[in-house]
Amino acid sequence: HTCALKTDGSMVCWGNNASGQIGDNSTTQRNVPTQVSGLTAGTVKEIAAGGYHTCALKTNGSVVCWGDNTWGQIGDNSTTQRNVPTQVSGLTAGTVKEIAAGDVHTCALKTNGSMVCWGYNTNGQIGDNTTTQRNIPTQVSGLTAGTVKEITAGVHTCVIKTDGSMMCWGRNDYGQIGDNTTTQRNIPTQVSGLTAGTVKEITAGFYHTCSLKTNGSTVCWGSNTNGQIGDNTTTQRNIPAQVSGLTAGTVKEVTAGGYHTCALKTDGSTVCWGKNTNGQIGDNTTTERWPPTQVSGLTVFLYYSLGAYTSIIKAVEVVTSFEIMSWMQTLPAGTSITMKVRSCDDSACSAAGTVDESLTKQWASISPATSGNDISGDGVTDGDGWIQYQAILNASADQTQTSSLDSITINYSSASGACYDLTPYLVPQYLDKIPEDPKNTNGQADTGYTIYKDTATKEIIIGAPMAENGEIIEARRK
Repeated sequence: HTCALKTDGSMVCWGNNASGQIGDNSTTQRNVPTQVSGLTAGTVKEIAAGGYHTCALKTNGSVVCWGDNTWGQIGDNSTTQRNVPTQVSGLTAGTVKEIAAGDVHTCALKTNGSMVCWGYNTNGQIGDNTTTQRNIPTQVSGLTAGTVKEITAGVHTCVIKTDGSMMCWGRNDYGQIGDNTTTQRNIPTQVSGLTAGTVKEITAGFYHTCSLKTNGSTVCWGSNTNGQIGDNTTTQRNIPAQVSGLTAGTVKEVTAGGYHTCALKTDGSTVCWGKNTNGQIGDNTTTERWPPTQVSGLTVFLYYSLGAYTSIIKAVEVVTSFEIMSWMQTLPAGTSITMKVRSCDDSACSAAGTVDESLTKQWASISPATSGNDISGDGVTDGDGWIQYQAILNASADQTQTSSLDSITINYSSASGACYDLTPYLVPQYLDKIPEDPKNTNGQADTGYTIYKDTATKEIIIGAPMAENGEIIEARRK
């Protein structure tokens, strides 16, 4: 079965419903997305689907599950099948941060940084140093408050600890624990080589595991029958193995299916590898792929960066001369930045930051338009007590990276003979309309701008700057 968290915070599921895993209070197969009972708009934050059960982390921080409960995987202290979302024992409002569903067990990362699991435990996947089935959330051995950052589950269970190391436990017949053995582990066990500070993201398939490392590379281990490790072999790996081609700095996100794996690369393209009998690699074939293979149509993200950004009106000392203006920029091919400047006297500008446009000089482009040139005569007049600049970003074509502008400095001399460096804040002057894009685009600049697209007006909105250096970042993702 399949489930989706909608943008309005509601949840729908479809597919096999023999165990009530759709959650619509029936066992009727659903061939189209069907509303989960009670999980309407604004109620759901995160979802997880196991083999025949489903769970949701609600926006209030509580957890509900439904579907097959043969092994106690619903967590309501019973083994009764539930056809509608049912409260997990003890995981009430405000207690849970993240959830993960394995094949027949379930886990939760609590808001205090501890971890609990429940359900099937024959292979030790609960992690409580037993193989006893657990019908309610049970503390994982050693993973107490403040120790856990992220969780994932297959037929085994794994975590990223708060120190950036990785541990796994449970079934290990294919080496999916990654400790260079095939010995079942009933408590969290260190993954070979993935020590403190090395792990950013984790994901578990049925019998294999993968990690996105902090250096942007990807490693996988465990079953490799279908090439799901991605090292261009079908050899089982009992310790993390480098995925072919996905070396440092190349990967942004990784996720594992049952017998295949996919990665979103830093250039925006998507690659998959492993089992492909049903076309899950997405390369328009059903041929098994052992190394990462480009997904058809999901190529590099393209950006179209444009806009005009204007500094605040900045008061200066009594000026005898305006001199050098300098800045740092990163300009991909096909882009350019035009810098303009103007000054004004007290009759046109004020300490309140307002400008009387009828009295203020017109903007003048800096000529030549390169950093480190003298701006005297370019829209500025010696003796004026106020100055303002404008940066205009232009793009002739879509780009695979965005332009940036920072460290903007204006040098001037005062009547006292002192020299000064002025670094005004960048603030938006106006917002450029952009073509409609069905995907909301979010980005965060290093210097404090938050940029996102307002889906109603199709405009780029730029939040208030938090640092003196401005930066122009992504405007649109196609």
